[in-house]
Amino acid sequence: ALRATQIAWDGIAVIVNFANPVRALSSAQVRGLFSAEITNWSELDGAPARVEVIPRTSANNLTSGFQNSLGLTERMAASAPPVRSDQKVLSLVSGRDATVSYISLAAALKAQEDGISIHILTVDQVDPGEATVKNGRYRLRRPVLMLTATQPDSLTESFLSFVRSVDGQQLLRTMFVPVEQSVPAAVPSNVQQLDHPLPSS
Repeated sequence: ALRATQIAWDGIAVIVNFANPVRALSSAQVRGLFSAEITNWSELDGAPARVEVIPRTSANNLTSGFQNSLGLTERMAASAPPVRSDQKVLSLVSGRDATVSYISLAAALKAQEDGISIHILTVDQVDPGEATVKNGRYRLRRPVLMLTATQPDSLTESFLSFVRSVDGQQLLRTMFVPVEQSVPAAVPSNVQQLDHPLPSS
């Protein structure tokens, strides 16, 4: 009995320790890491070390987005208990050379700016960033949704209109990637997508 409306995109960054020589992977290789088909970094021209997968909790919105982006339908590999927060993941990956995990792209970029010893992997020869997440070339992304009543009141509709406006999207840009309506979006079937361009300021 809820209506879901997409208001932004959230890029999903695959991160490794900065000491790891692996810098770029294909989607299939990322899928192999997180499905335990690839268990040693030497299989990816890295150092001969066993892959340590830091899993995320199943309740984390990133998890479903990550699995959907890669077509992972079975339970993912894990070398440690599931982690809920991006901050904890950053702490674990930056402290262990053989680890790999995934976090929100905005959090990963901020961590790099702050000098945390992680590296964001290029996937399918596409660097993750606002432009590539928005246009869909970077495949690892999830829709950010706002949930309302099926028939929301006028105040709720006004707030939703603001979130979808240029000013609202600019505020969201600090954490997410603004939506781009000209790009077909792979989003859940019950999500209401924008049926008109964002209003100009």
